Formats: sequence, C-alpha cells, structure tokens
Amino acid sequence: MRPFHSKLWRVLPLYAASLVVAALTLRHIAPVARAITQRLAFPHPLEWMEGGQLLNAARLLAGEPIYTPCDHGFVSLPYPPVHFLVLAGAGALFGLDYDTGRAVSVAALLVCVVLLSREVWRSAPSQLSAEVMVLVAVGSIAAGYPIVDGWYDLIRVDMLFAALLIGAAVLCFDLPLTRRHAIGAATLLVLAGFTKQTAAIYVPWLVLVALLRNRAAALWMVGLLAGLGGLILAWLQFWTDGWFWQVTVSLLASHELVPALTWRATKLYAEFAPFLPVTLLLAIVAAWKGWLSKRSWPWVGMLFIAIPQSLLAASKVAAHINNLMMAVLLAGPVTVMVCADVARGLHQSARWRRGATALAIGLCAVQLWLWDSQAERYVPRAADWRRAQRLNDFVAALPGQVISPSHPFLPVRHGKGLDQPITQAYHDHGGISRELVDLAACMGQSRARWLVLNTGNPTPLMRGLTSRSFEPRRGIPHGPATLSGYGTRATSHFERRTVLPRRNLRVIFDFESGDFDGWQLEGDAFEKGPLHRPHHVRGYGGNYVASSQHPRKWDRATGLMVSPEFQIDRDYLAFIIGGGRTNQARVELLVDGVQLRNALARRSDVMVPVLWDVYGLRGRTAQLRVVDEIKLGWGHVHLDDVVLFDSGAEMPRKPVRRRDSP
Repeated sequence: MRPFHSKLWRVLPLYAASLVVAALTLRHIAPVARAITQRLAFPHPLEWMEGGQLLNAARLLAGEPIYTPCDHGFVSLPYPPVHFLVLAGAGALFGLDYDTGRAVSVAALLVCVVLLSREVWRSAPSQLSAEVMVLVAVGSIAAGYPIVDGWYDLIRVDMLFAALLIGAAVLCFDLPLTRRHAIGAATLLVLAGFTKQTAAIYVPWLVLVALLRNRAAALWMVGLLAGLGGLILAWLQFWTDGWFWQVTVSLLASHELVPALTWRATKLYAEFAPFLPVTLLLAIVAAWKGWLSKRSWPWVGMLFIAIPQSLLAASKVAAHINNLMMAVLLAGPVTVMVCADVARGLHQSARWRRGATALAIGLCAVQLWLWDSQAERYVPRAADWRRAQRLNDFVAALPGQVISPSHPFLPVRHGKGLDQPITQAYHDHGGISRELVDLAACMGQSRARWLVLNTGNPTPLMRGLTSRSFEPRRGIPHGPATLSGYGTRATSHFERRTVLPRRNLRVIFDFESGDFDGWQLEGDAFEKGPLHRPHHVRGYGGNYVASSQHPRKWDRATGLMVSPEFQIDRDYLAFIIGGGRTNQARVELLVDGVQLRNALARRSDVMVPVLWDVYGLRGRTAQLRVVDEIKLGWGHVHLDDVVLFDSGAEMPRKPVRRRDSP
C-alpha cells in the first residue's frame, strides 16, 4: 500500500493543478465562444472593412473585375484574391452575407486551434502534461481575442492567412518530411501568399527547415513554390493588365512606417506575452543542452519571425493591431512546447522533472489568471441590433443606386449596385500620384443617386470627394457603431446634386499662367504663387491651384489676396474650393468693396464646387478675396476655376444677403 500512496501523493498535485488550469482556460474560452456565436449573424459590419471584403466577393460572383484602376467609383483593395475567392465560393453555396463571411473566419480559427493543439500534444512528455499543455495553449489563443481587437471572427484576410500558413508549417515541420508533405506545404504557402503578402517573410524559414530535414523533398517544395506562384502571378498580371502588382505590391510599398504605432503595438504585445523573454532564454538553454526537440525548434523560429513581422506590419500608416495575430496565436503554444522540452531534458532526476513540471503549470495558471477576458465588449447589444435593422430598412427603401464608402456591402445586400467606392481603398490610393489613380475623376464616374456617409473613421479625402457631387438630406436613422477597428457609424445621407447646364461660360480666373497676375497680395501665404500640380490636392483643373498652403511653411503661413475687378455679366458665379472648414480660411465675394458672400471648404484637400446665384448683381463690379488668418492644422484654403455662366434651367432664386455662406 505504501508505494501506491506514495505514487498517488506524487501525481495528485498535478491532477489538481490540471483542473485549475482547465477552469482558468474555460474562463477565456467561454466568453470568446459566446461572443463569436452572438456576432455571427449581426446584419451590419462589426469592423469598417468587412463590407469591402464582401463587396469584392460579390463582384467576383457577378463577373465584375476586382483589380482595376477605376470602375464607376470602385477602386481595388490592396489584397490578393484568395480570401475573396473563398468568400465567393461560400456565398455561391450558402448565400453571400455577413454570417457567411464570418463563418469562413471561424472555420479558419478552428483549423488554427486544432493544428497548434496537435503540435503541442505531440511534443508533450506524458499524457497528463499533454492535456495541461493543450489547455494552456488554447487558453492563450482565447486570451488573445481582445489583444487583436476581436479580429478572430471578422470578415478579414488575417484568420484565413493564419490557417494556411500554420497548415504549411505543420506539413513542413512534420517528421519525417516526405515529398507529399513538401508539395502540400508549398501549395498552402502559395495560397497563403495570395491571401496576404506577408507570407513571403516566412517562406525562407520554412524552406530552410525543409532543406535540413530532406533535401530532395525541399527541392520539390522550392520548385513548386516558384512554378505555381509564378504561374498564378503571371495569370493575374495578364488578367488585370498589370494592375494586380500595382495594387498589391507597389501601393503597399509606398506606405510609411509610424514610430508611434510601433511603440503602441510593442507595448500591447508585451502586456499580452511578458513571458516571451523567458521563452527565448529557455529555448537557448534547451538548444545548448541538446534538449530542444526536432519538432519544437522550427516553431521557435516561426514565433521569433512572427514577432518582428507583426510589429512591422502594425507600424505602417493606417495599420491596426490585427497585424499582431500570428504572434498572438503562436506565443502560448510555442512557449509550452519549449517548457515540455526542458522538462523532458530533466529526465535523469525525477524530482527535478516533477518540480519543473509543477512550476511550469503554476506559472501557466498565474498567467491564465492575469489575462483579462474582455470578449463581452465585442458583443452587439439589443439596441445595436435594432439600429442595424432600421438602417437596413432605410437603405432598402431608397430608390435607385446607393453608395456607402465605409460600409459598401450595406447597399449591395439590398441590390443597390456593385460599383461601390471603399473608403480604405481611396485612402490607400491617396498616397500614389494622380497619374496612376485620379480619385476625383473616379468618384465622378459613380452613377449612384444616394450616398450614406459615416463618421468616426479618417474621412477628409472621402468627404471631399463625395461633396463634389452630393448634397445633404435629412431623415436617416443612425446605424450602430462598429465594435472593432476604427469606430464608424452611419449618421448622414446625401442625394446627387442637380448640375446646371453652363451656357455663355466665361472664365474669370484659372491661374494657368503660373502667377497671380493683377492680384493684390498681403502676408506670406501666397508669396510663392500658385501651386504647380500639388500631389495632395485633388479635383482641380489644369496645372496650377491658388493656395495659401506655403510650399515650405505649410499652414504656418497666413495672408490674403484680392483679385482684380471683374464685371458680373452672367447669372451664376462658380468656383472650386478646398482646405479647412473654418471662418479664418475662406473665399469672399466683394461687390463695390462690400462683402456679400463667403465660402468655406469641407476640411478636405479635395476641391468641391461652390455655386452662387448672382442674378441680382448683374452689371455690378466685383472682386474675390481669399483669406487665411489661421496657423493651425487645416489652416489653408485652395481656389481654382472661377467662372461666370448662364443657365437655361429655371432655378428658385433667393435675395442677395450679406455674408451669405453656401
């Protein structure tokens, strides 16, 4: 009996510890599972770019191009096509909607959990430790849900990319590495690369591991990677007339790194995985002692490639913390695999092995306790469901085509047109020269009658572009705010503005001489003359724009300029304006030296039209005065294409009033 009791007392603490770990793991899994199930069928974007993914899938199903410079307002997103194709396939089978797209991500999440759990189980020294290790690994993945801002179940490329990449790694790191494994790994790597471009960073590591395992199989892997990847790339380039590379490679290469985003991502990841320095130290010791197993060391390399890759991706302009996903998924599983190797390396001393195992389980329990489960904040409330339904009913009832740049699938699901502009795509393309994508001209191709606009996300560019063609209306029910990423909410809608025919057009000022001929200048804002083809200003005519934004001093420059006198001999005065929406940066109409009208921009560097009815001023002498009195951000004003014209259309007229701002 004594040996039995002695054995029981040795294993009982481990069983008790495993129960504690199981309870703590359930503490993270249950809220995440509940959040995912309650979010699945929510009829509104949970994150502002979900709609763009579904829009591309809908265009594929309809036979419309997804890589094109411009298609009636639609501009390509900078993502490869695999995720769009998977969404389109799921949509063809089950109907394309939010629940279908999220189900694809949930399935990919389950694949990641199963594959990583399998690797952890197979690296464990015993069945009991295997159960505990798998629980810790799964618990760490669940705890990472709020770290990546609830991204696991969103309609985004990240989870499908992670599933394909982890699947390729499992095949490549398996023992023994056969030709079949190498071919499968290469195929999944190619698919991962055409899901998200960052797969290219992992390819050298996987090829190196394959070469060390089986050189002949590795050659098959390299050949298939080059052959299949090159063939697909060539076909995409041919199919899109070369636009695919421009969108998915050249465009992203122009994005700048933002140090503040690097610090934010590093701080967030360090709070999630403070144990990683210990993991690295244990891996080094285990490798030096010869304890690091053939199954574990490739995964250690994957983790320490994923960390800088994730931080780099999260540091690019307009990036978000969803880019931390690979590092979050691998942190827990790889750490427990390293701990298992260390415990196995202490096999010569049962006491040391049991002590190390107990210590590892205790530390895992503490970490599981320290992780804060915040999944509940990503669950839509009952009020959100009501707002989403009211907004859907409102959009469905609008007659004609509707566009919603921040939530482009909202009109699509109600049959309101596939030619949807996507806010993020416009901002991505905004960093490229006007010769490549003229965004103002592209938005001008839109045939939509209605526009639904959102607040909360960075929209000066989109707000300016849409203001060129639409005017505000009232009555839209406010939609729910998105729960992940940049917060957006539908708060306003617009109808396409009536365009007057322009008869007897007379150009007053277009600045194409490259000089302010006859204008009276004060201050330093206009001292350098009109700007020549400014890259950041869009929608102007010709090559020059009058602007108070100094080429070197930028918004710090102030001043004013007054035009030469001109005769008002037409019914309408029109021009285009851009810059900040402030009374300290404006364009004024002076008649006989008295200010009668002023115009403000829309806090956007996209030039928008201004139309003044000057029928009651015919025959009088007028001047324009451009004023910049502010040195803060958006403290500038642009002006171009000042014209007078008559119109054959009968328009209701209002009396001329002093300081009448449109």
